[in-house]
Amino acid sequence: MKEYSIVIPVFNEEENILQFINSLEKLNFFKEIIVVDNNSTDKSKELILSTSAKYLHQKIQGYGASLFMGLNEAKTDYIFTIEPDGTFEIDDIYNFIDKVEKYDCIFGTRTNKSKIEEFAKMGPFLRFGNIFVAKLLQFLFWTTPISDVGCTFKLIRKSSFEKIKNQLIKITNSTFQPYLMMLLFKEKTKIIEIPVKYKKRIGYSKITYNFTSSFVLGIQMIMLIIKFYIISKIKK
Repeated sequence: MKEYSIVIPVFNEEENILQFINSLEKLNFFKEIIVVDNNSTDKSKELILSTSAKYLHQKIQGYGASLFMGLNEAKTDYIFTIEPDGTFEIDDIYNFIDKVEKYDCIFGTRTNKSKIEEFAKMGPFLRFGNIFVAKLLQFLFWTTPISDVGCTFKLIRKSSFEKIKNQLIKITNSTFQPYLMMLLFKEKTKIIEIPVKYKKRIGYSKITYNFTSSFVLGIQMIMLIIKFYIISKIKK
């Protein structure tokens, strides 16, 4: 019988973290609920510790550092990653599980218009930017069709993560997702992307909080992808 962990990066998510963990506990599905606190200054730690979740503290500041720690600590064969801010629908996990017999990793995409709910933070600029960067990655590396390079909602086989973790550990910031994806594609991992519901966030975004921050992150991702592509060609 397959066992699943779920990794949740947290930075000042007191508004929804307790409700989110409680909803996961009620499913009685996950072998491990791993919450990685990235130096929260609010009540996040206190709330996490009041649940059955495994609490980890990542001192290195960064979204990538938190996700890496959680993935590395997980003990099961399959690991979900997700954010606790209310943007994702927990019941979508079953759509991922339906694919595990055929694929090693299943990526969520937030860019399907029919899945984006009212007031979700996925306006035309963010949606186009995600699709553009994803298609750049797809074109350069001849990957399976993808349309989102920033979606945290993923299911990853632990053995696939083990193959790339020594290269992934250096990425501590918000470019973690495209780097993870490129490394997995490079390893010829069996991957499929599926649409997920995307809802209004509870609390405020710490990464794409305005146009400038979103634009800068997009440029960083593009530069990372191009650099990775050039280096991979030189090494051949």
